[in-house]
Amino acid sequence: MQLWTWQNPELLIYDEVTKYDSLKYSSYLNDKYIAASERHRFLEVYKKLWSILEGDQLLWCYTEENEAVSGSASKNRDKKLWELDVPEEQIHMICPIAWNWLLYDLPCTMMQFDSLWYALRKMVKHISRDEFTQRFQSFWSSKEAGQLWDVLFLADSTACMTGCPMAIVMFPVKKEWVVRTRVAGKEDWRNGIGGGE
Repeated sequence: MQLWTWQNPELLIYDEVTKYDSLKYSSYLNDKYIAASERHRFLEVYKKLWSILEGDQLLWCYTEENEAVSGSASKNRDKKLWELDVPEEQIHMICPIAWNWLLYDLPCTMMQFDSLWYALRKMVKHISRDEFTQRFQSFWSSKEAGQLWDVLFLADSTACMTGCPMAIVMFPVKKEWVVRTRVAGKEDWRNGIGGGE
């Protein structure tokens, strides 16, 4: 499955010697605009995630190239984008709505729904926006904060009609999974692992 991940340029994501510092490289935990109280909550959520995955050596990935390249380039100006081809059994699919609710302790909002509908409208042509809205609200309004961990992990990329899933791959990745890399702000890709060295 094709995935895309932004990482600090000095990190070689296939380096088996290096211990990946999840705290250092987490954009959630290191955003200078996040208040200390929020950062503390984020860390508690991350610790639970790490315990479930039995390790903190993980890479967050996008499942859509356009979202990775266009939607996230501005906040990753000093990073490198890696395109990967990862076997599905090595991927943990994540529902972004559940993850954001866990992080921010806020139920899904209609603003999230509107951006979600925009992203998914081509995938759900067989139902109307009204029906999608009803299904979406019915599913998420029935959830309580304590149930979010139960819906966080998806069986596969098609299991969640409630959002474009994110993915987690454990670090380090295998060299053969690296398709190409690209430095933020540049249009050209470098094929294979050569772009990461």
